Order: sequence, then C-alpha cells, then structure tokens
Amino acid sequence: MRAVSRSTARAYSAVEVMMAMGLLGLGAVGVVASMKTVMVGAVGVRDFDTATNLAQTWLERVRADATAWISTTTFGNALLLARGSDGNAFLPSIAYGTVSVQAGADLRGSDLIATDANTKFCSAVRLRCLAGGAPTALCASVVATVAVFWPRGGSTAAPSPFCTADNALLAIPAGGLDRAAAFDGTYRTVTMTTVVGPTLP
Repeated sequence: MRAVSRSTARAYSAVEVMMAMGLLGLGAVGVVASMKTVMVGAVGVRDFDTATNLAQTWLERVRADATAWISTTTFGNALLLARGSDGNAFLPSIAYGTVSVQAGADLRGSDLIATDANTKFCSAVRLRCLAGGAPTALCASVVATVAVFWPRGGSTAAPSPFCTADNALLAIPAGGLDRAAAFDGTYRTVTMTTVVGPTLP
C-alpha cells in the first residue's frame, strides 16, 4: 500500500471555499430573479387570456341579443342594442330569465356587478350604425365594439371601484378607438369588434 506524502496531499483553502460559496450565491440570486420574472409574466398572460375570453363572450351576447331585432322600427327585445341607442360606450348588464350577466368579472372571468370588491375585469360595449351615427332599428347593420379593461399590475392610479360608466367612455371613446394616454397608463385593454344585423321575416 502506497502512502501519500504530505507534499502531494491537498485541501481546499478558506479562500477557495468562500469563492465557491460566492459563485453559488450569485447563481441562486439569478435563479430567484428569473423565477419572479416568469411568475409575473405568467400572471400577465393569464389576465390577457381571461380578458380576451370575456371580450369574445360579450360579442357572442351581442350577437345573441341581435336575434331579437326583427323590425326596422324598433329593437324590440334586443335589450343590449336598445341600451346603446345613444352611440356612447356603456357598462352592459342583461337578465336572461333568472340569470343576470354583468359588466364586472372576477379573476376567473365569472360575472360580477361592477361595484363588487372582487371585480378584476370590466367590460364596456359601444354600438354604432355601420353607416355612422348612433344605432337605430333603421340601420342595416350595427357595429358592436367590446373593450375589456383591468388595472395594470401594481397601479395605484386605478380608483376603487374602477368599473364605472366614466371608465367605459374612456375605454371606447366616442371619437374613435384612441384612448387617453392616462387611461392606457393605468389600465390594460383588450378590444374586439363585430357587426350584427336585423333578423327580418
């Protein structure tokens, strides 16, 4: 058996151990920082996905509502279309029998009244005659624009409640789709549009 001489035996010095621990610490900080970024990004993607689904849901509700538009003199039972007759954006709400759907929505996208403390998203609808102007039953087609907005992460500028008629007007301005810079600095927004027409006999 061969003995190891003292001159060839080697141990780690305190400096080498400290350097290794420092490098390990730097790596751990990088991993934690990247995890935070990934988590924040995942929350943003989830919110955008929920808002997109809400916008599509409200477009479908407008399309379903338009099936009750069967006259060129009145919107009849097309309650959402009648509600938007002034051409300005509004907070939609409609009752289907005992079921009521509202402008507010929670984190999962379930309907809430606008002033509910759990409201995370707010939906606004604006209706215009395709030829221009406020919608009437005489329009050949009505353009429905839906905007879903929610406070940007960590925004302290968003009032509570934020799902208000004033914010609906800012989310879909009467003069077009250009929102005020202050609104875009406070809220994220998803906007979608569809066109509906009467179901005439």
